[in-house]
Amino acid sequence: MLVRSPSREARPPLIAGVNWLPAIDGLRAVAIIAVLIHHANTAALQDWALGNAGVALFFSISGFLAYFVLWKDDQRLGKINYNYFLLRRILRIWPAYIAVITLAVCLATPEQRAATSQIPLFTFTANWHQAAMMKPALSTLGVLWSIAVEEQFYLLAPFMYLALRSRQWLAFSTAIIVMSNAGRLIYITYFASSAPYTGLYFITYSYADIFLGGALAAKWFTEGGTLSKTVQCWLSITAAAVIIATLRFWGPIVWAPYSPWTLLPYPLLAVAGPLLLVSVAISSETFLGAVLASKPLRFIGRLSYSLYLLHVLIITKLLDLFGMTFGGFWFYLCFAGLCLPLASALHYGVERPFLQLKSHVKATAVPWPAALIWSLMMIGTIRFFVAN
Repeated sequence: MLVRSPSREARPPLIAGVNWLPAIDGLRAVAIIAVLIHHANTAALQDWALGNAGVALFFSISGFLAYFVLWKDDQRLGKINYNYFLLRRILRIWPAYIAVITLAVCLATPEQRAATSQIPLFTFTANWHQAAMMKPALSTLGVLWSIAVEEQFYLLAPFMYLALRSRQWLAFSTAIIVMSNAGRLIYITYFASSAPYTGLYFITYSYADIFLGGALAAKWFTEGGTLSKTVQCWLSITAAAVIIATLRFWGPIVWAPYSPWTLLPYPLLAVAGPLLLVSVAISSETFLGAVLASKPLRFIGRLSYSLYLLHVLIITKLLDLFGMTFGGFWFYLCFAGLCLPLASALHYGVERPFLQLKSHVKATAVPWPAALIWSLMMIGTIRFFVAN
């Protein structure tokens, strides 16, 4: 399906020639390091919402990149090809995702497989099942709820892009912000006011304004937004300080029983994440931009998806198969020693060949990507409501 962009005014030539932003890989590295520390459960940091903020930062980055990729398509094609966009998302996300699910199922015991269901993982509705506390997936695959949220967002990203390119972009953005905050308020007020319900953290609309914030940052960037180095520095410092304060504040109140304070971290991260993106996207000449664009962080950033998919499986097998003590010295040493090699194997053995294929995909009108994903989502939705 080809959809013409409603507005295609001349773009700044400097931005039009940009294919990748090195600092984005660095931000991915920061996000995945936060998630790894959180799930490895360092005792001194267990009350900090490191992993939660890391996931929110990933969502903000996804919003930025989705808009940026669609904008590049718009520049090259003059139109938005919905199936072309989704096909590249499939090649980016599905191969390593399916490989890790297959590996986890093979390593699970018969009892573990019988007590769990992996079907929501393949219909990209796992977050809804976790929110409703329905039959779970394998514990080693619990973190894949966020991939479901990403896939749901990507289905709608082209429509969001077109809305943000229209004259009604401000009204659209305001509506998303209002609905996202209202949805969170309604949830904690009427649906899950007491433990053990944890659904707010997994519900799709909890992150709508965070995705939107990333997209708005990309809109500003692609339309030639500029900042002085001084403003960049102060903006990055302020955004980083807000994120650090939020993850400390958020830690004890992520889960039910909820209070009004539980709602605050989401809009804060919806603002701080995009501001951080804006501050480092323009150039790598500031200190933070240079650090994020450094080779070590860019390398970790490129492995971030594989690290995210594998790290809980690694933790679980270290505990189950080798009898290590959670949080002990040998546990941390082995965890750190295994993560990069195994993630590298997954990245270079599975991810990279499909990424190379993705770069050669032509913008032809193939109807199946949208039909496939929407069909899977429909099956998952029907199954969710029948089972619930």
